[in-house]
Amino acid sequence: MPTTHQVKLIVTIDKKILSTPDCTMLPIKVGDSVNFSSPHGEFAVEFPDPHVFSASSASTAAPTLAVVSAGPFAGACSITLPGGELISADGAKGYGLSGVSEGGQGGQQPPQTAGATN
Repeated sequence: MPTTHQVKLIVTIDKKILSTPDCTMLPIKVGDSVNFSSPHGEFAVEFPDPHVFSASSASTAAPTLAVVSAGPFAGACSITLPGGELISADGAKGYGLSGVSEGGQGGQQPPQTAGATN
């Protein structure tokens, strides 16, 4: 049964952005969705290609993305605080790499079909 995973983006006292739960720990599978939110202000999350979602970005206006494929992905997010200050986190952190969390497969490699080659 598909699951909607809730991810809260928070700004720390030293002005870094963290996700809770940590995105590397999400057991997402194809058919699930991820809903982003932030108690600290307007947010945007960008997923450069290749990514596993139904769109390349999520925001306060459109916070939910469907997981449409399996594979590695990376994301960069920003939050605009109520006073207008922009806090950004770079997109250097990857997910689904080295078996940490295979986006769309919850940490598992997709099953191989007999006779299939990659």
